[in-house]
Amino acid sequence: MFDEFAGVAYSAGWSATRFLPEFLAYRSFSLLADQSWFAQGKAITQYERNLARVCPGLTRVEMRELSRKGMRSYMRYWCDTFRLQDWSRTRIVDTVLIEGEENLRAALSDGGAIAALPHSGNWDHAGACIALKGIRVATVAERLKPESLFQQFLEYRQSLGMDVYPLDATVMLPLMRKIKEGSLIALVADRDLSQHGIPVTFFGEQTTMPPGPAALSFQSGRPILPTVVTYTKNGIILRFGSPINPDRKANKSAEIQRMTQECANHFAVEIAKAPWDWHMFQPLWSADR
Repeated sequence: MFDEFAGVAYSAGWSATRFLPEFLAYRSFSLLADQSWFAQGKAITQYERNLARVCPGLTRVEMRELSRKGMRSYMRYWCDTFRLQDWSRTRIVDTVLIEGEENLRAALSDGGAIAALPHSGNWDHAGACIALKGIRVATVAERLKPESLFQQFLEYRQSLGMDVYPLDATVMLPLMRKIKEGSLIALVADRDLSQHGIPVTFFGEQTTMPPGPAALSFQSGRPILPTVVTYTKNGIILRFGSPINPDRKANKSAEIQRMTQECANHFAVEIAKAPWDWHMFQPLWSADR
């Protein structure tokens, strides 16, 4: 019953945000961010623990300002999410600055590729822009409760031009099919939901990251593009890194570990440039779990 109520409330909030004047919508979400930040609940406390790994040596005042900026970025993401499907095609494309597009085009010149991303900026905006440029994009969605809310998120991402598949034990099959068809497979890859992922060193500490991007790369023979999204004043920057190519003659487990670590290394460099746009409020490092 609570899940059903939450789903109805969420849908109502989504609809209301879409029809608010833009200034009022974003101002409201900024105020919600400040209220959550000021309360300093469990999520904000963990967020500051995470940011301390990215920006060691900050004073308490500096960390509080950083986490406040991060919370505003996170709530901007949600306001974007509720309104993005009503944006014009021109606005979606023109508010994206793409760096490393040559890496993307080269990777897709003879087949599909995998974009591995951290929880940074607005990856839905990025995916919509790439789809509007004529590149087929496929991704996965974590199953939410209630089912009506999950379906709403599926329909939302599909409305942006992306093929979306539920994240379950069978998801590799459609992703393999899509990558063979030449699609860009976009996978958020910095948080291990299974707690049994690939061991990596991230900002100097041990954690695990999901094996999906590297496993798909090894199985398909297609490259991973480590990709990071950050915000600008009016849009986003989408950065495609150099390709990480699988060596299918190497030991599979060792190769998946190598590629996952290379993704983690790239994420660390890019996240450090705009740590406030990295929206990681859950325990990530092994020491925090």
